[in-house]
Order: sequence, then C-alpha cells, then structure tokens
Amino acid sequence: MSAVISLSRQRAAGAPGRLLSALLLTSTAGFGAPAAAQEVRLAWNLAAGVDLTYRLSFENEAELPADMGSMTMNMEFTSKWSVLEVDGDGNAVVRTTTEHARMELDSPMLSARFDSDEPASGSPLDSMRALVGTQYTVVVGPRGNLVDIQGLDELREQLSASVSPQALAMLEQTFSEEALRSQWEQGLGQFPAEPVGVGSTWGHSLTVPIPQLGSATGELAFTVESIEGDMVIITNSGRLGAEGTASGGGAQMPAEVQGTFTGTSHFDARRGLLVSAESIVDQRVTMSMMGQEVRLESVGTVRHELVEDGGDPAPGGDPAAPAGARLPPG
Repeated sequence: MSAVISLSRQRAAGAPGRLLSALLLTSTAGFGAPAAAQEVRLAWNLAAGVDLTYRLSFENEAELPADMGSMTMNMEFTSKWSVLEVDGDGNAVVRTTTEHARMELDSPMLSARFDSDEPASGSPLDSMRALVGTQYTVVVGPRGNLVDIQGLDELREQLSASVSPQALAMLEQTFSEEALRSQWEQGLGQFPAEPVGVGSTWGHSLTVPIPQLGSATGELAFTVESIEGDMVIITNSGRLGAEGTASGGGAQMPAEVQGTFTGTSHFDARRGLLVSAESIVDQRVTMSMMGQEVRLESVGTVRHELVEDGGDPAPGGDPAAPAGARLPPG
C-alpha cells in the first residue's frame, strides 16, 4: 500500500490498541449537594480479582487521492480485563485478553471480512483470528498514568507465526509500545490531582506515531460537561499536527498531517467504571508527489461500551464507597 493509505489506517485504526478501552476507568463516590455543586476526585479504583468485559469498535471512511476511490474499514474487539493485583500506591496490574474480533475492509485494493465467531471462509483476513486469546499486561496508576506495558514482545511473536504478512504489518504498528501509549492518552490523558466539578477543565499533550512519517504532536482539552446522578460526562477536543518526510515505494515525499479530536465519555461515579465513550477524529494528510499536492481526508469514529461488569471494583464490596470520593461543596 502507499504511504498515504498507511497514514489513514494509523489514524483510524490506531485505536485497536484495545488497551485504551481496556483501562479507561475512573472512580468517584458518594452523594452530597445538588449536581451543579458537586466536586469529584477522578481516580482509578481497580481491585484485585475483578473481571470486566468491554467492546471496542472502529469505523473509518477515507477518500483516497488521485481518484483512487474511497476506503471504509470497520473493526471490533471484545476483551476481558482481569485485575491481577493492586499495590499500596494504587498501581493496578491488569491483564487484557481478546475474546472476539471482527473486521470488514472495502477498498479499491481489497474487499474482505472476518469474524472470529464464524468458520474460516478463505478471506485474506482469516488469519486475524490468531488475535483471539492473545494477552498483554498494563500497569495503571491511580491518576490514569500508564506506568508500564508488559508482554508485547511475546504477543508479536505469537502473531508472527499465524497471521499473513499484510495483517502482521498492521498489527505490529497497532501493538507497538508507542502506539499503545498514544491510544491510551487520546482517551483521558492523566487525571488532575485536584477535585473537579461541572465546568472544570484540564489539558494533556501527546505524541502519536505515524508510519512512514514519524510522529505527530497533539494537545487535548478535557471538560466536565455535567454530573447527572451517578454519571459523570466528560467531553474532550484537541488538535493534531505533524510535518516531515514520508517514505513510500522507495521515494521520499514532503508530508503534513492536520487533525481534530472531539469526544464524549460517560462514567458511572458510584461504580467507578467507564459505561460508554465515543471519539471522532477528522484528519487531512497532504503530500507532495512529483511536484503535485495530494490530499487524503478521513473521518474515524471509535466507540467503547461496557458489556459485562463482573463485580464491584470497590474494596470491601461497598458500592457506595469507591476510592475516588465525592467532596462536599467548598
């Protein structure tokens, strides 16, 4: 594929990192004053022995340059997240296991689909079923900082023995440590240390790796939009940009990436869990090829959904008292 198509795929599918979904959990607690006056301290509240199931889906539509047509790609992953242990500082060790995978691709180069729940059909994507059962482990700090990622080398070795070269190239980009950290940061970044209420904002800088170009830098702003009963609704917006030299087909081409982020997340404050989230990335890639400007525009949507809550994450089993406590109005 050309460098341009690779750039689109990274933007749209950079998410599979499943990781992002795998641990976007926040904890708040208690009951108090009217919603408009409530303050919440955002903190991860994961307890050893708890299992959760989340579904992560991606939808991408791109108009390819040079009258090449359009490309759509839909992906879906269902993963089990098992909290193995939590240390005295609140750092949680979480193992993620892929239980289901589905992908549909329609482009001028290839049209194919795959579903791990269905028998192999001879699709070029059938080798992606090797994802089912794969695992890696992350260590998450109480403020949402990603402390460590473990098991990626073993994951890549397992996939390299099973998937096609084309699928492996995409998966290696998706499951690099740089890509997984970027996917995590695009979701919530790092929570502020101070309590927040309706209207509170905080920012986060991130780096997004882009194949054939290097990396792009981004700035995200998060806002507590409302607190409705137990639900904390957080919106985010931001921009992404990069300039450099892209490589493709043995050629070096000046390239620029510009994009915007918008998103909304719903968190259950009593349980300290992500209930649902949607993020939309609108991106434009501009490249100079043989003295002509070539543009690729794409829009991708990433959705996260809580499928199964295997247990109350609050130590001691008290659903009204997770670690991140609501504070009285000050």
